[in-house]
Amino acid sequence: MWAGAYGPGDTFPGPEDGILEDVELVERDFIGPRRLELLMSYRGLKSSGQIWVDDQKVISILYEALKKLIGRPIREIGDFQIDL
Repeated sequence: MWAGAYGPGDTFPGPEDGILEDVELVERDFIGPRRLELLMSYRGLKSSGQIWVDDQKVISILYEALKKLIGRPIREIGDFQIDL
């Protein structure tokens, strides 16, 4: 799911709504292991989400693949096949 700041009357994005705006590789910190942080926009609002993967070798592969998909609809990205 996506998280962000919302106000009265705002519509919450669904899991496949919005446009991918950015992908960041976050190194291990007090929150958890190395992971990806995604930023998306939906109806003028920004939301973020994280991808956590048990196999840390996969993180770099996903990062490179998702960076190429910035600007694409999340719904489209969900249909892409990524060779891991």
